[in-house]
Amino acid sequence: MRVILVLYLRNALSYSENDAITIYHIFCFFRYLLPVFGAILADVYIGKYKTIIFSSTVHATGTVIIALAATPWIISSRVFSLSGLTLAAIGSGLLRPCVNPFGGEQFVLPQQAKQLANFFAIFYFMINVAALTACITTPVLRQDFKCFGQESCWPLAFGVPALLTFIALGLFVSGKPWYRMQQPKGNVLLDTMKCISYALRKKLSSSDGTEKPSHWLEYAKDKFDQQLLKDIREVFRVVPMYIPVPIYWALANQQGSTWVFQASKMDGAVGNWFVIKPDQLGTLNPLLCILFIPLFQWCVYPALAKIGIKRPLQFINIGAALCALAFLISSYVEYKLEPSYAQLPAPGQGQLRIFNGFPCQVELDPPISGRNFIAPLGSLQWTDIPVNGSRSISETFVLNSGLPCRKIPMLKNWTTDIQIFEEQSVSYVLSNRDGAAEVQRAPGFDEVSKSLTNMPRLRAGFTYLPLMGRLDFAVPFSFVLKHQ
Repeated sequence: MRVILVLYLRNALSYSENDAITIYHIFCFFRYLLPVFGAILADVYIGKYKTIIFSSTVHATGTVIIALAATPWIISSRVFSLSGLTLAAIGSGLLRPCVNPFGGEQFVLPQQAKQLANFFAIFYFMINVAALTACITTPVLRQDFKCFGQESCWPLAFGVPALLTFIALGLFVSGKPWYRMQQPKGNVLLDTMKCISYALRKKLSSSDGTEKPSHWLEYAKDKFDQQLLKDIREVFRVVPMYIPVPIYWALANQQGSTWVFQASKMDGAVGNWFVIKPDQLGTLNPLLCILFIPLFQWCVYPALAKIGIKRPLQFINIGAALCALAFLISSYVEYKLEPSYAQLPAPGQGQLRIFNGFPCQVELDPPISGRNFIAPLGSLQWTDIPVNGSRSISETFVLNSGLPCRKIPMLKNWTTDIQIFEEQSVSYVLSNRDGAAEVQRAPGFDEVSKSLTNMPRLRAGFTYLPLMGRLDFAVPFSFVLKHQ
C-alpha cells in the first residue's frame, strides 16, 4: 500500500505534494512508534498470538476502507481515506514487534538452533520476495487497469492487498492447533524504565554523606536484580551508536514519498527495453536484498576478509558511507532536474505568454520587461511580471513588412489591452481573422505545472493567412511538446 500512497494522495485526493509527503510520513511515524505499545500489549496483557490477530484485523479493515474510499461511491473520500490510513497504521504498528518473536518461540533451543536459523533465513527471504512482487504489481494494477471510468484503478490497487491481508490472517489462524503459546511474562522495556526511574529518584534523594556506588544504576540494586542492571548498562554503552539512526530513516523513508515524486518527473525509460513507473522505484530495495544476501555471504565478505576487513563494525561503517553516497547521488539528480521544472506563478506575480502566428517578426511597443521582438511563428514568455490582483497593459504590435507578410492586406500595427492576473498564467495569440490582424486570449488559464500522469501536455494552434491573394494556407503558430 505504501508503494502507491503518495501518488494516490496527490493524484486522486488532490493534496499538494507537500501535504501528501506530510501525510505519508505521519503514517510512517505511527508505524514505527506503535510497535512499542504493541510489544507492551503482547508481553504484559494478551500475548503475541492475540495481538497478531487483533492488529491484523485492524490493519485489514483499514485497507478495505481505503479501497472503498477510492471508489466513486464514497463522497467524503478524503475523510474515509485518512480514517483507513489511521487504522492501517495502528494495525501495522501493533503487529510489527510480534511476528518475529512469535516465529522464534515455535522452536526449542538449543536443540532446534539450526531449524531456527533456517526459519529466519526463509522468513526474511520471503519478505523480500513479497515486497518485490508488491512493488512490481501494485503500480501495474493502478495504472494499466481502468475502472469506474477513471484513468487509474485505485480501488483495485488497494483492494488486492486488502484481500491478501484477510487471506493471510485466515491462514495464520488455521495454524493455531500447532502453535506453541507462551503466556505474557512482563515487558523488558517497562522494567527498564521503572529501574531507571527508581535509580534516578534514589540518586537525587540521597544525602551527600551517603557512600556513592560505582554506577548510578546501582541505586536500584535493592529492588531490581543484577542481571537487569547489567543489561541496562550495556544498553547505555551502545546508545551513542544509534544517534544517527533516526537521521538515516528520515532520509531512507523518502524512497516512498519525495523520491516517488522525483521519479514522476522523469520518463522512467531504461534504454529501449522497458519503462519503470514512478511507484515501482521501491522495487530495487527488495530486489537487491535478494541478490546481495548470497553475493555478500559467498563473495564480498570473504574477499574483504583477505584485506583485513572482517569485523561487523567495519561492515557497518562501510555500509553507512555507501548510504550517505546514495543520498548525495539523489540530491545531485534533483539538482539536474530542477532546470526542467516549470516555474509556477508566485504570489504578487503573474505570467504572460504571447504566440506570434505570422511568418514575420512582430515588434512590441512598449517593450515588456526589456523584450520587444517576437520571432516569426515564435513566442515569448514572462514568468515574473509584478501583479496585485490583476493588471492591464496597453500594448501596440507592429507587424514587420518583410517578404512573407508583404502581400497580406491587413493592418501593420494595432493596439490592444493585455490582461495579467496574480498567481495565474495567461496566453495571447497574434493571428489573422478575415484579413485583419488581431490579438486573441487563449481560453482560461494555462496549466503550467507538470502533468500528474507523467504524460506530456500538448497545445497546438493555427491561423489562416491569405497568401498570393488566392489560397489560404494553414500556418502553425505554436507547437510545443515537452515533458511537462
